[in-house]
Amino acid sequence: MMNRIKNDKKKKKGQIFLIISIIVALFLILLRNGLNLVTILQNQQTLEENMDRLTFDNIRAEFPNAVSISFNDSINMTNNTINFTRFVQLVEYGNGLTFNAFLIQTAHPNVTASTDIVLNVSAFNLLGETISFLNITFGNVTPAPEQTYSNVVDNTTLYTSFTFNTPSNANYTMYVSWNTTTRNSTYSFTIPVEIGKSKYVGLFDIQLQGKRSTHRDQLTVVDTIRKP
Repeated sequence: MMNRIKNDKKKKKGQIFLIISIIVALFLILLRNGLNLVTILQNQQTLEENMDRLTFDNIRAEFPNAVSISFNDSINMTNNTINFTRFVQLVEYGNGLTFNAFLIQTAHPNVTASTDIVLNVSAFNLLGETISFLNITFGNVTPAPEQTYSNVVDNTTLYTSFTFNTPSNANYTMYVSWNTTTRNSTYSFTIPVEIGKSKYVGLFDIQLQGKRSTHRDQLTVVDTIRKP
């Protein structure tokens, strides 16, 4: 009888030990899988961040191309970049990303020395919100002429012009600043003027809000307009 009780106790201890071993093994498996899951999630986050960056870099690289394919007409240069910007926003919206931009573009005809030349300027708001205040100032002239606008709604293009007169090649500076209810920016960029040539200058402030990261940059494109 005593031997049977001892055997039952040993059997129960063995069963308990087996159960504990199984529990420990399951815990280790779950712990390992949990660590693997964290690694997988971290790798996925890194991959998505890299994809966001790659998408943004590709978009940035295409803006000079949008200008160069229209090299013979300043109007096409301006319209093509605006249309391209709208197209990018539409495509990235379909991909679950948010693309916004502000474009300022200038163009002038062939320059004749000591003659009044008109500099055409356009400003395109695709920031996703209304610009409450926008100032465009054409430097190197005293007093410096400027244009000021308010309540420029999203997806709107404004047009204005300035006049310059130079006896020789020169560099002019344009200053642009804008405010919205959430942010503000200020730029300055050079407009090169060469006697006998027509020039285009575009400044593009672009931003892509991706799934894991946000990328923003400014680039300036300068090109000589060559009419056929």
